[in-house]
Amino acid sequence: MKKYYNTLKVFIIVFVLISLIITPTYAWETEPVKTYADDNVTIKADDYLNLQEYRGQGEIVLNLIVMGRVNGNVWGTGIYTDNQDESRAAVHAGIVKVGVPKTVEITLLPGQSSYVGSIQNGIESYDHAEYEGSFKFNVGTETIVTPPATSGDIITIDDVYYLNLLDYRGLGEIILSVEVTGTTDGNVWGTGVYTDDSGIPKAAVHAGIVKLGETKRVQITILPAQISFEGTTKNGIESYDYGGADGSFKFNDDVQATDKPTPTPTPPSKSDESLSSEVFAEGVIMSWQTKGVLGYR
Repeated sequence: MKKYYNTLKVFIIVFVLISLIITPTYAWETEPVKTYADDNVTIKADDYLNLQEYRGQGEIVLNLIVMGRVNGNVWGTGIYTDNQDESRAAVHAGIVKVGVPKTVEITLLPGQSSYVGSIQNGIESYDHAEYEGSFKFNVGTETIVTPPATSGDIITIDDVYYLNLLDYRGLGEIILSVEVTGTTDGNVWGTGVYTDDSGIPKAAVHAGIVKLGETKRVQITILPAQISFEGTTKNGIESYDYGGADGSFKFNDDVQATDKPTPTPTPPSKSDESLSSEVFAEGVIMSWQTKGVLGYR
């Protein structure tokens, strides 16, 4: 009997070892967890967005921040290929005006057997053969006609981070209302009129519209190409010269800080000390309020 149990133990051990050897390794691996897009996350539709990365994960819904523009390629109508410019497609679909930023919702779809091009809202899309990935805007089936932004329109920009002034070239003197925080980051070209690839928050400090660290909503006007831009040093910010550029802008604020030297106040005479000191104190307050000068203490 003892010999029988020993033989059984050996058989079991051998069976387990053989099972471990011949069992495919994938049986011991856990299935990889797919990461799906979070509906609460908003993604900027820029050069870094690649919708093709979401293929095979189902009908995922994404929130995109688009800036309506005329540049780029579009294939399809209603349902678009997933390799195109989402911002231009949004204009074609009537979701947004050219030059206007907006958060839109899209659904990722599987590939289609074909895509039909059309002309809508001033944007031409093209036919395309079978393709592996698609998307659509979640706005219903109707076509919404939206005229493009034109000269004199005032567009409110919620976040300067998503603003690209190059998208407004050729659209006329559109006015943008932008919230900026004065900074030394970035580059600035020009004085008064700046190239449209200048850092807006830094240019606002250079122009005297805001102080460093100050947050303020300002208005800028989109301007056409300029022959040249002159650099200067103002308000602690250096801007640079530049040759011709295809687009430019200026700030609309009339009152701007200056780099005038702080005047030295004349001390009052001893005989008029009480009256003069009162007038002097009032002058300090007025200068503080109108000029923002800090040297009158």
